[in-house]
Amino acid sequence: MRSGPDSPLAPSLQARLRAFRYRPDEDISGLLLPEAGEPPVAAAPAAEVPREYLSFELQETTYAVPLSAVLEILRARPLVEIPRARGALLGVVDLRGSVTPVYDLAFGLLLRRQLRKVAGPEEECEKVPREARILVARTAAGPAGMWVDRVRDVVRLPPSSVEAVSGDGPVVGRALVAQKPLVLLELEKVPL
Repeated sequence: MRSGPDSPLAPSLQARLRAFRYRPDEDISGLLLPEAGEPPVAAAPAAEVPREYLSFELQETTYAVPLSAVLEILRARPLVEIPRARGALLGVVDLRGSVTPVYDLAFGLLLRRQLRKVAGPEEECEKVPREARILVARTAAGPAGMWVDRVRDVVRLPPSSVEAVSGDGPVVGRALVAQKPLVLLELEKVPL
């Protein structure tokens, strides 16, 4: 359909625009304007923008990390062993041609005393639980996998519903979701 000064819609559109615009000769007596010297009315507070978190379970506690920190979720599987690995490193996984380290998040949070044995010879490894997942997250050193017991869902939390936790540890907040406690983590602060 044509639009332009000679189209059939143009006069109608111009008439509607003229009716919509303010004209100095227009009667505005019905509008309530503040008197001179009266303070301006404060604008209503903007609605809180909820943040999205990915919730997951470790040792029967529900944790969450910002969804923006998670690159992808993998089904947990046996890993390639790294001899004499330190800390919470379980092993590595080939992620589309890129070697990605995988850490035991429960061990890093001191929820487990011993690392899971999920890398190395098959006869020496634990059976990988069906619900276990590897969260591939952004870190300062590049993508890294975090072994978790179970992924729950994406949770949207307004900032006012989060109780901040002070300190230098990995726990940065707590919240209630459907009457269940949720512990918010900052992965960069987990000692791995």
